Amino acid sequence: MPDYLMSAADCEAEKAQLQAELQAAQEREKEPVWIKGECPRGCGETLFVGEGGYVTCSFIDCPEPDAPHKALAAQRTEEVGG
Repeated sequence: MPDYLMSAADCEAEKAQLQAELQAAQEREKEPVWIKGECPRGCGETLFVGEGGYVTCSFIDCPEPDAPHKALAAQRTEEVGG
């Protein structure tokens, strides 16, 4: 068999390795990215990057989980002069 061809067993082993690497990468993507800082609604250090890249409060009883994003957006508007 030429060097550039793989045996069926080698092909299956490589496929299994690639599938394991893909699954590990997908699991890492599910882990939240935590942010240093406190929720403006007084929930404490509960901030993380939510879906779409929005800074969100993770406290289940937070009255306004998107308050951190709104505060950052308002600050950006003030800095730009809007």
